[in-house]
Amino acid sequence: MTTSHLPDTDTSAARLALVRNLIQNARNRRPDAPGTASIPVADRDEHVPSYSQERMWLLEQMMPGYNTSTVIRLRGPLDTGILGRALALVAERHQVLRTVFEERDGAPAPRVLPAAPVAVAVHTPTGTSEAARYESALEIARGLMREPFDLATGPVFRIAAVQLSHEDALLVLVLHHIAVDGSSMRVLWSELSRAYEALATGRAFEATALPIQYADYAAWSRRHQTPQALRGQLDYWRDRLDGASATELPTDRPRPAVRSGNGAQVSFALDAELGAAVNEFSRRHQATPFMTLIAAFSAVVARHAASADVTVGTPIAGRVRPELEELIGYFVNTLLVRTELTDDPSFTELIARTRTHMLAAYENQELPFEALLEELRPERDPSRNPLFQILFALGDEETDDLVLPGLESERIDLVDGKSRFDLNVALTRHGDTFTGVAYYESDLFDRDTMTRLMRHFTAFLRNALADPARPLSTVALTDPAERAHLISSGVGEEVVFGGGLLPELVDAVAVDAGEVPA
Repeated sequence: MTTSHLPDTDTSAARLALVRNLIQNARNRRPDAPGTASIPVADRDEHVPSYSQERMWLLEQMMPGYNTSTVIRLRGPLDTGILGRALALVAERHQVLRTVFEERDGAPAPRVLPAAPVAVAVHTPTGTSEAARYESALEIARGLMREPFDLATGPVFRIAAVQLSHEDALLVLVLHHIAVDGSSMRVLWSELSRAYEALATGRAFEATALPIQYADYAAWSRRHQTPQALRGQLDYWRDRLDGASATELPTDRPRPAVRSGNGAQVSFALDAELGAAVNEFSRRHQATPFMTLIAAFSAVVARHAASADVTVGTPIAGRVRPELEELIGYFVNTLLVRTELTDDPSFTELIARTRTHMLAAYENQELPFEALLEELRPERDPSRNPLFQILFALGDEETDDLVLPGLESERIDLVDGKSRFDLNVALTRHGDTFTGVAYYESDLFDRDTMTRLMRHFTAFLRNALADPARPLSTVALTDPAERAHLISSGVGEEVVFGGGLLPELVDAVAVDAGEVPA
């Protein structure tokens, strides 16, 4: 499986902070207090994009292809006709999957299309051997993943089966991010599985009626998630980010004038021993594993960037009301995590600060990132993202999947070769083990550079947890293997140069050839 979306970060802590915030709002509630009422059904003539959709639409205009994709290998008798009908039922139920965006005065204007049949495209790979056909199938899948959508005409999703044999196929589902986020996929897989099973057994697909549609949330957010309505949250973020800058890692090549989106990835892992240490340290310090991990990652970025003030982004689910839980849509918001290390704290001190700042960030998570951009108005640069260049996320192992009767399913790890940030680090938790993928801008960085950065992250984390009271500046970035290599690289045959020290040799040349250009 490959998606360009990221897992929802630190969900339990975020929700706890949000609940605390909502309780406090309820205690101070006035009849006109914003954010305390349920989301109402909007006037059907009120078609507006959410803040997130508007920004996604703008990003699509600049660099097409903001897609999220899943590839699943299905073994068994797949009925593509039933699958198409099942997906049509899900799209009929969730209007956001039938919404297109026409341009009006330089802005997106959403329009809901009528429910319509969905056809599952069937592709046949080439090749005479099983291995050749499989490689051909993967290339077909990559092409489907990379192909941009026309948001003005739709649809905003495509589904295809790449037929390896009679009962062996790659199912490729691609959706544009303007319609879905990571949490939406849980809803989509569940409903698609139930709809397929019902149709395959001759039953009607039964589902609880949705109280609202995504368009209702979009209209509500335009009224209740504005800088004016969330003035306190806006003030928090303005103060927290005062003097901060978008941290950049040193690049292997000059930054292009316009980002191309060319990307690559490296994988890494935190083994069970280190993962258990992360979980135990977090419990002892009343923090979450995410807080421990992002603190260590920020400290490593600070070393590589030669900066004591680091700002990275992290995604958060953004489903701020219970009626949004079962909706498909693009709700994800971005929080900025600023880490200041000027006084060289210990890792224990850094965790305490990170915990305080993260809980405050969660309590101020309703302000849309787009509204923050509008308020701060950072200088626009087509070679950079505004406010941050590095994204970091932690999510749990995905347990929701497509379950079709009579078929075995296996997710396939496949990437579309696009990068949305200088660096995007996504960790997934599997009990005490953490697996990670670092997606990076290949125009800027070499693979060796990113591999070394992830090794430094892992080594620093292990060393910091072993002695968390040490000042961060004394915590090594290298593991034993790299340290031994570096030491051995400096050992060799002694060579004696005659004629004096280097400054003396330079001076002598300057005297002898003072008129010659250096």
